Amino acid sequence: MCKLIVFSCLVIATLGFGQKINGVNFVSAQSEGITNYITPLDRINANYIALTPFMIMHEGNTEIAYETKDNYYGDFKENMIAVINQAHFSKKKIMLKPHIWIKNVGWAGNLNFSNSDWKIWQNTYVTRILDFAHFAEDQQIEAFCIGVELKNAVNHDPDFFVLLINKVRAIYSGKITYAANWDNYFNVPFWEELDYIGIDCYFPISNENNPSKHELKKSWQKRIKRMKETSLKHNKKIVFTEFGYRSTNKSLGKQWEIEYQKELEVNLALQELGYEVFFEEVYSQPFVAGGFLWKWYAEDNLYLNFKNNDYTPQHKPVERVIKRWYSKK
Repeated sequence: MCKLIVFSCLVIATLGFGQKINGVNFVSAQSEGITNYITPLDRINANYIALTPFMIMHEGNTEIAYETKDNYYGDFKENMIAVINQAHFSKKKIMLKPHIWIKNVGWAGNLNFSNSDWKIWQNTYVTRILDFAHFAEDQQIEAFCIGVELKNAVNHDPDFFVLLINKVRAIYSGKITYAANWDNYFNVPFWEELDYIGIDCYFPISNENNPSKHELKKSWQKRIKRMKETSLKHNKKIVFTEFGYRSTNKSLGKQWEIEYQKELEVNLALQELGYEVFFEEVYSQPFVAGGFLWKWYAEDNLYLNFKNNDYTPQHKPVERVIKRWYSKK
């Protein structure tokens, strides 16, 4: 038993310590005109920003388009530079985290092609990701995410992603991760090739609109145990590439089922409780390097009226919880 304890401590020690990655997923500006992207983030003491430009696909089509009429103004590389420069001037770091968005579908996890079309898609994806990797290196971006929730693509051909990682490393000198969905991060076979285990942390922990703190903490325990085991197995710390809750009823349950239900009743207290328990039970774990809350809009002033049921914590009571935890050493 003593040997096992010593070994576990040594493994945790090799993961490294230091300041947490206290970040936000930054929603690109929809149009030009914003001059101050970064100062609002000081309200929560964020030290990292994930830029999330979207690559556009259509269902059943292998083409991956970028910098099109479907992209926000801030998705364009030339416009991301303003955010990067302001962030670096303010001593905040950047992760570049390109997403795929399938028109009229959304989630890229269910991508599915014939074998020949998979190859076409893979070739296009490599081109897009390496282009972003060059951009990340040129802009001295500190971290890079090679993909977001590409569940079927990873299951279909994990070796493709190993080759992709090697190609990215030949171009890019910063830290690299992949954003796995909460329900299959433990099946990703290439964590050893990356610097962090990335998890989009949308575990359903309660369907109640007024759960007790004790109930939520208990619900997290098995999930924490499995994440810790995965971290130790691969000798990598975990970064939550996405985490957060909407300020609405049912927001701690199956969040993907209520993603686009705008009519749900606002529940600021449930959002606040979900964050508080997450920070206390999960984020504070020594195997967690930090994370990026979902999500923070470039148009901060539009959210001065906090009576909305969106994910953003902007100008809502939960900002106080986030700032307190993001200020811890």
